[in-house]
Amino acid sequence: MTVLRSDMVTPDRLAGLIADASWPDEALILAFTPARWEFCLLKNAGIDLGTTTEGRIFSAAGELRWRRIGDDYRAVYLGDGETAPPLAEAGEELAGLTPRSGRFLLWGVRSDREDEWLEQQIPHRFAYPVQGNEHNQGRVALTVEEWVDGNGFVRFSRYHSIREIAGESHAAES
Repeated sequence: MTVLRSDMVTPDRLAGLIADASWPDEALILAFTPARWEFCLLKNAGIDLGTTTEGRIFSAAGELRWRRIGDDYRAVYLGDGETAPPLAEAGEELAGLTPRSGRFLLWGVRSDREDEWLEQQIPHRFAYPVQGNEHNQGRVALTVEEWVDGNGFVRFSRYHSIREIAGESHAAES
């Protein structure tokens, strides 16, 4: 059963929620500080959560997202109820919404190096936490789960997973 939970938390409580959770081995972290960002497997993360301005940990089971507001964080979890952190229940917000799957293509096309994608428009090199090397000139797609209302408007979304796909020319697709 999918649940939605949300709460204001201190930096210490956020770190505790993350440390105490049973994250799957494939869980990814995407986190930002004023000086840097990190996108990797959670178990390989080296970022100090207390310095982040925002971030998210996600897997197929669920996503914990946070954003700094003043000295504390607004934390939101959307996903499997069995792995949900102890935040305030907000599941009534999902009433009447329908989940659907979509994807976003991330920046860059795979280079001739194992873990590097190049984006000519910015220009920039990206390293995404994708296992293997499936496609020459491949792209990376971020799978998202969107919760939409009866009019088709997205009310909630969560990151689900990433994967490499064959190269495509457009930047986003649902």
